[in-house]
Amino acid sequence: MDRGYFNDEHKLFRKTVRSFAGAEIRPHAEEWERAGIFSKELFHKASKLGLLGIRYDDRYGGTGLDY
Repeated sequence: MDRGYFNDEHKLFRKTVRSFAGAEIRPHAEEWERAGIFSKELFHKASKLGLLGIRYDDRYGGTGLDY
């Protein structure tokens, strides 16, 4: 429930994160947890989707989004 706070951009971002987590993290979570590591490739994939540096201004390589 968002109580009207989230706009369409927020909703799209949430959908992207859920999709990414379901496809790229969930299938490997238990394996990575047992091993105490996770794939470095995950960072590259997250970066390509704009999921890293969310709060940083785009002039610093972020996306400039709010919390």
